[in-house]
Amino acid sequence: MSKTYRVLWMVLGGIVGGYIGYWIGDLAGWSTDADWPLEIGGGGGAIAMSICLAVVGVFIAAVLLPHPPLGHHRR
Repeated sequence: MSKTYRVLWMVLGGIVGGYIGYWIGDLAGWSTDADWPLEIGGGGGAIAMSICLAVVGVFIAAVLLPHPPLGHHRR
């Protein structure tokens, strides 16, 4: 898998993690003016949860994707 696809999958993992994190924060009552599923409002706790789960989504995507072998470079 090329580096471009790895980066795209990690970005997608961050977007999905952020989206899920915001709605978890909304369920916890930390958001304001949110209307599920597309209208996102404000709220510090929900946004903080969104950022945390976006980072977790990137790490999960990075761990699940196959890593290129180290030390095998073309000359």
